[in-house]
Amino acid sequence: MAANHYSLPTIAKHLLVAAIAASPMPVVASAELTPDQQWICKADANNQWQCEGQSKVSHSTTLSLPNAKVVASQNSLDSTWDWVPKSQLADPSVCKTGCDGAYVAPLADWEDADKDPEGAPLRANADHSHMQGNSVALSGEVVLTQGNRSFKTDRALLDRDNNQLTFEGNVEIREPGLLIRADKANINTESNLGNFEQALFLQHNHGSKGNGFRGQAATIDRASQTTLDLEQGKITQCTPDDELWMIDANSIHLDSEEGWGSAKHAKVRIKDIPVFYTPYMTFPIDDRRKTGLLFPALGTGNKNGFEFSAPLYLNIAPDFDATIAPRFIEKRGTMYEAEVRQLSSFGTWVVSGAQLNDDQYQEVDDTDAPIEELLGRENDIPPRENRWVGRVTHSGKIGPIITQVDYNKVSDENFFSDLSPDSLELQRSDHLKQTASLGYRNNNWQAELIAEQFQTIDDLLSSQYQFMPRLTLERNSTGANFSPEWLFEAQYTDFKHDESIDDGGRFETGQRSFAEAGISYPMRWAPGFIIPTAKVRSVNYKLDAFKNDSDDTPSATVPLVTLDMGLVFERQARFGNSNYLQTLEPRLYYFYSDYEEQGSNPKFDTKALKFSYSQLFRDTRFTGHDRLDDANQASIGVTSRFINDTEGREVLSLSLGQIFYFKDRRVQLSTATPDEVVSHSEIAGEIQYQPTEKLRLTNTLLWDSRQDYLQEGGLGVHYQATSKSLYNLGYRFNREAASNLGFGKRDVSQADASVVLPIDDRWSTFARYRYDVEENRAIDDMFGLQYEDCCWMVRLLYQRSLKDEYVDNELTSNIAVERDYAFILEFELKGLGSLGNKARSLLEENILGYEDLD
Repeated sequence: MAANHYSLPTIAKHLLVAAIAASPMPVVASAELTPDQQWICKADANNQWQCEGQSKVSHSTTLSLPNAKVVASQNSLDSTWDWVPKSQLADPSVCKTGCDGAYVAPLADWEDADKDPEGAPLRANADHSHMQGNSVALSGEVVLTQGNRSFKTDRALLDRDNNQLTFEGNVEIREPGLLIRADKANINTESNLGNFEQALFLQHNHGSKGNGFRGQAATIDRASQTTLDLEQGKITQCTPDDELWMIDANSIHLDSEEGWGSAKHAKVRIKDIPVFYTPYMTFPIDDRRKTGLLFPALGTGNKNGFEFSAPLYLNIAPDFDATIAPRFIEKRGTMYEAEVRQLSSFGTWVVSGAQLNDDQYQEVDDTDAPIEELLGRENDIPPRENRWVGRVTHSGKIGPIITQVDYNKVSDENFFSDLSPDSLELQRSDHLKQTASLGYRNNNWQAELIAEQFQTIDDLLSSQYQFMPRLTLERNSTGANFSPEWLFEAQYTDFKHDESIDDGGRFETGQRSFAEAGISYPMRWAPGFIIPTAKVRSVNYKLDAFKNDSDDTPSATVPLVTLDMGLVFERQARFGNSNYLQTLEPRLYYFYSDYEEQGSNPKFDTKALKFSYSQLFRDTRFTGHDRLDDANQASIGVTSRFINDTEGREVLSLSLGQIFYFKDRRVQLSTATPDEVVSHSEIAGEIQYQPTEKLRLTNTLLWDSRQDYLQEGGLGVHYQATSKSLYNLGYRFNREAASNLGFGKRDVSQADASVVLPIDDRWSTFARYRYDVEENRAIDDMFGLQYEDCCWMVRLLYQRSLKDEYVDNELTSNIAVERDYAFILEFELKGLGSLGNKARSLLEENILGYEDLD
């Protein structure tokens, strides 16, 4: 069964230890106790028990065992399982998810109930007691206590000659969080081993969700300190009022040392109806992994039909495991997925992959079909029969040395959209990364050697440049104040491309060297800061393949200076019933960089940075090092914060700023791009508002003051009303953004809403809807329904997503769309595992904050 979904309590550590601390217990006299007396036994210097009768004394010690404080009445307690219905609880909020009650132990009102058993004397009370020779007999409401541990029975007999302690009739043993009942118990006082007959056990708060775990058996035998054997046993995590499932087996073996259990001739029962039988099964009883079948996953969709996966988990070694998952796909055949993981003190390795001989593949003659060669094959026929994907990842650290590997490769561009191997941690992207790096870092320096290339899986996109290799050396910031800060960065990159000019393509290739050196002198005070910086940047190329009119060794060197200054004003403010610390933080950033012609420089990895408020205070407007800025500009910004005095939480943050240009910016990505001649940038603003821990609002905007309109903006609201409900609302727009079709520009205006809403204690619903306002159509949507109590859970999810969009009429430029849809079902038996995890993964990916819900 589930390899790592089921965790039993470590009963073997507690079950019979709870019965009695069984050091040898010789008696010192022959006596009879009256009903108003009790035995008090303590260990002597030789670790032998010495017992004497004493009169009972009143005391006021009362210790609440788990959840006792929430009981409305001790009469509410279920006589067998300590189960209290929700209606009889003084505080119903203690009920776990979907539970209609809680396990509640009675009050521990005996003497020494607040002490650890190891340091407390053994006290014995009974209606009748007798000591004769090496035997002690107690009868009639026998009660033994030792610290917070208690024992009740009709009769108890200690046989010193055989070192046997026997309880008979209504045996009840308690300690915090644990209950054991039996008709009879036999315990060896030397080994602490023994057995229970017609026994049941309960752990009140089991697992991370504390739902409780219980079982019963004809006999429970403790053959060693770490094992328990149940004959004709049953185990479940369901509550007594809703016993949906249980495992019923001829024998159940639990081994706390190994962390696993096994069952022979086991049946999984649903509502007492056997639905699954196996002659032998194993399962984990703690967080350690165990080889076995994982619960299967199923789903259906318009593209692939019915799907069923039955994963097998292999715990090969403590630091080495594997998962093999055959996956039946109705319309395509059987795909085989596998993942191998290795963990050591030096790092981790994960190797995963999937392979499918696609039944939809058909050989077609494309010699007379140039359109199909360009736009893909008709009727969703896959481009090849043997389809596969693979990934290798590694992350390691040995002292100051850091290693990383992330290699992904796929057989064809439609693999992810057609097959989506959800059991593997595979990257979904238009460009699949294939990279390996070796790094070094100490307090003063860091260096990295990296080799990187990409597999492009979208025919409309050009392939990416390869770094073969890239070497970077950088000096770390010391964080010093009122002291010179030396700055240095150097980088060498050899750029390759599959479509290089040498190979008949259009992309330049070659080597690039970049260096930056300078000095900074940070001066920081409580009311503000001044940080002057001076640097020199230089870039040099040696091109292997270049355009006819280009220089094969272009270079550029420019000096630059920046001056970053800011002040922090503070005052106390009061709004409503709350006191706030309000700040006003004006900031001025001057940036000058000389101009040098760079028209012959290639454009390997450089793009223009997206403008935002944070861009006001950067010393470059480009990513990469192919372009060295020319600049003579000043940025002015101001931020005001409101910080709650009591909670220390930033409730409101308002930021507004703009760049003023004192000369035109002549350095552009392309020689065809005209100089930027505007005198100032858009006005950038940011608002973050969090009135409570549950509600958060963010807003960003770019205002074009030259044309007097809003260029770009976004609004987001996140509200987690309870531990089980949340609401998200978002809207963003951008004038003349890049089109998804890969050419041209279009205005973007999109709304996004998602919600997780409980209907009652057990039913909940969730949804997400994204809408394109400009195109007046849904982008994707998702809806689901879930039922969950403390015994089981079922989740049904429907998802519709945008597969592709294209121009279906060149005269009208009408955009057509293709959509995929799927139904996904998850079913979980609490404590046993779940039927798939795809639905939950999709919810965490699509609904912000879902992973934080209970």
